[in-house]
Order: sequence, then structure tokens, then C-alpha cells
Amino acid sequence: MKKEYNITEYIIDEYNMIFIFPSLSFDSWKEIMEYVSSRWDDEKTYMTHEGGSNESFIKSTTNYHKFFHVVEEKHFLDFFPCCRRKIHFLDFFPCCRRKKI
Repeated sequence: MKKEYNITEYIIDEYNMIFIFPSLSFDSWKEIMEYVSSRWDDEKTYMTHEGGSNESFIKSTTNYHKFFHVVEEKHFLDFFPCCRRKIHFLDFFPCCRRKKI
């Protein structure tokens, strides 16, 4: 099973406006921690995670106005090559297919 981590950075400014940066995808937790430490100049961080959830937050200990939201996605289709083919909407609506003349 392949895991993919999508991480999004949020920053709240002094006027309580939220800036949301584009999401990035990583293949391992190590890559995420390297990105966070390079992005925040090696500030101390901590992670919050609720049991049974695929979401977590990485927060700074010195600045509570910025944090990362991380979502872990598991890809099961990599184990089933027959499911990788593209599905066309006509597969679900055979009555809409053009008939050969």
C-alpha cells in the first residue's frame, strides 16, 4: 500500500486573515519534516493527531499563527492492476452508447 502525504501551510496575520499556501505532496514523513524545518528555519515544532484520523497538524512552539495541515492518503489500487484502467461514464450508462450502423 502506497502512502502519500498532502501538506498545506496556513498563516494567520495580525488582522486575523488566513493565508493558505498551495498543497504539496510527499511520499514519506521524513520528507515532510525536512520541508517543515527548512520552511520554518529550524524552529521547534510539535504534532497533534487524533487517534483513528488520517489528519494531523504540525505547529510551531514559538508562533501559534502558523501551522501545517497534513492528510495521509493510502492508495489501494496499486495492488489491483485491473482497476487502474480509466473508467468512462458510458461504462455506467450502456443505453447511451452509440449503436453501430
